[in-house]
Amino acid sequence: GVRLVGSEMCIRDRSVADARGDVPPPPPALVAGAGEDLPMGGPLATPALPPAASSEDSASGYSTADLDLLGLLLTAAKILFVTGRLRALPALINAIEPARRGRQLHLTLVRNEHAYFCTVAQLLPTLRDERSQLPIPPHDRRLYVLGDSHCLPYGWRLVQPRGERVLLVPLLVTGLKAWHLRDECTFFPRANFWKAAEALPIGARCVSIFCEIDCREALLVCVARRRYASVDEGAAAVIAIYIRALLKLVRVRKLERLWVHAVPPVLNETRAVVLMFNAILKTHVRGRPRA
Repeated sequence: GVRLVGSEMCIRDRSVADARGDVPPPPPALVAGAGEDLPMGGPLATPALPPAASSEDSASGYSTADLDLLGLLLTAAKILFVTGRLRALPALINAIEPARRGRQLHLTLVRNEHAYFCTVAQLLPTLRDERSQLPIPPHDRRLYVLGDSHCLPYGWRLVQPRGERVLLVPLLVTGLKAWHLRDECTFFPRANFWKAAEALPIGARCVSIFCEIDCREALLVCVARRRYASVDEGAAAVIAIYIRALLKLVRVRKLERLWVHAVPPVLNETRAVVLMFNAILKTHVRGRPRA
């Protein structure tokens, strides 16, 4: 079964010590190669998942109960990162890593949780300061990055436009397609989008980064099924839904400014579609009032 090893699993909030001016000892270093063996195969080559009724998963060697437990622990790492509990992460990652590595979890029912874990494990070392600490940097204001998984690399980093210290805060909406933002949609990512939006302070500034999943999973399929005559037509339909939702977000949260991030062209298999989508998105956004 799944076993966690190591003696550094204590997760504590050091805000009281930090408020006294104490400098806590740095969190432990991550084990070498944490999160780095996730295969990078394209989405078109994603293998079928094993049958849900199987008591043991042949790819990982874990039972269904083991995978459920491991999935919860992998998700805990994602939650700690998104909520800014960075100091607690190294111990948790080091404890999970021996149970994860070499288990082909990308072929199991916890493959999404595993992918998020690997992302967090690889991002964390880039956030350590010169003292090997994992602080939330002092800042003058916050810029919220509302998005799918592509918002995570921006999380908890400091940018300094015009000398102002601006902290980038991730607001994650897992698995959202812009298509889900239709008013009549009842699929849970739409509810998650509006729930995440509640974390935006009234009058905040925000960057929105979505639509990569639309480009990866939906547009070509919809054209092949003749729902749209072309990728351009499908992209325009999705972008119209996206922009309507963003304009509503600006009104509801009274945002000072909302920037629309281009879709990241991260996969070779979908890069041509993404670049085409971005060109159409740019035209639509520029045709709207600044928000």
